[in-house]
Amino acid sequence: MEFGQAGAGRRASIARVHQYWPALGVLCCSIAFTTGVGALSLASTEAQAAAPTTIGIGVAAAPRYEGSSTYHLEPFPILSASRGIFFLDGLEGGVAFPLGGNLKTGLILSTQFGRDQSDGDRLNGLGDIHTTAGFGAFLDWHPGAFDASLKLLQSLHAGYGATLTLETKYTFKLGARDRLTVGNGAVWANRGSMQTFFGVSPVQAASSAAGLPVFSPSAGFKDISTSATWVHLLSRKWSVNGTLRVDHLLGDAAESPVVEHSTSLFGGVGAAYTF
Repeated sequence: MEFGQAGAGRRASIARVHQYWPALGVLCCSIAFTTGVGALSLASTEAQAAAPTTIGIGVAAAPRYEGSSTYHLEPFPILSASRGIFFLDGLEGGVAFPLGGNLKTGLILSTQFGRDQSDGDRLNGLGDIHTTAGFGAFLDWHPGAFDASLKLLQSLHAGYGATLTLETKYTFKLGARDRLTVGNGAVWANRGSMQTFFGVSPVQAASSAAGLPVFSPSAGFKDISTSATWVHLLSRKWSVNGTLRVDHLLGDAAESPVVEHSTSLFGGVGAAYTF
């Protein structure tokens, strides 16, 4: 199981421990949906082989929020399971329908991390952004070692907006026990999403401890990224992995007064068990 992509969406700052409670709620709903309803799908298809399930844990160093110049360490789960058309991948889950020609599409429910105003000096007085969930659809093309995906997510929190993520990946097999996956991504955000994470409203400007000016970003491409993930098989069931990713904010996101650095790094390591 690889990590550090992002999804899923998967591109907001790693949250503080207390922010994981809403994320765990999404995760529990996804697990129940996958293992419960998905089991019915398997029962109706006796010839279908059970897909392997991967569980594990990792630790990552990441910016305290998008655009932050300070980093912190946080644990995160490594999860991968599928039952029929239902799947679970990290902190998101959904249903996938094959279209033929290595194409599949489906619906997805994903965790969207927020931030605390205590995460940085520039955020003091702006208020918190709550961790919530996003619901949307995806299209994935996976011809062998190459993978390209397009994912649209609408936040379930009113006013938090929507994002469209394009990702490409290629996996190299480095012998019998190692593989390396390199990827690139780009995220487009609508005005609601940009305002939530990078904007400063008149009310926020008036209460800003740092004296931030009013800033109203427009919809557009928010960031681009490049990543590399290495996976080493210790045995048939155990593996270790590591990821390094570079994110770069673009346009109005990079020019936001809440941003301290437009380029940031993400690094993490983990261990997983497959059965």
